[in-house]
Amino acid sequence: MKIKTMMSWAVAMLACQQTRQRIVERPFNLWAPLVFADAINVLFEGIAPAMMGLGEINISFANLGQYVFLLIGIYIVSAVFTYYQEQSMASVSQKLVLSLIRMAYLYFCPKYIYFVPKV
Repeated sequence: MKIKTMMSWAVAMLACQQTRQRIVERPFNLWAPLVFADAINVLFEGIAPAMMGLGEINISFANLGQYVFLLIGIYIVSAVFTYYQEQSMASVSQKLVLSLIRMAYLYFCPKYIYFVPKV
């Protein structure tokens, strides 16, 4: 019974932690395509007159550069949050497995309790 309780507690903890980190990470993942669409609009506005025969290609590279650097920043921040989420999930799962190993060791080998490793 104690192992089932520990497993359910660990699953709830993992779900809560993952949800909390996704709330922080998700806006960056949703914002990036919108910025990318604005960058494509800048390109299209510069090329469209030349395609219609109304003028030359006039792409605003200053605006395009701003969008590119903004996209780079968004993806870097998103990657940092993703890395933190993966590291914390791995840490929690490793601690859970170690505690389950200890519980199984104490259950199956109670007379050798002084050999249980401490971490």
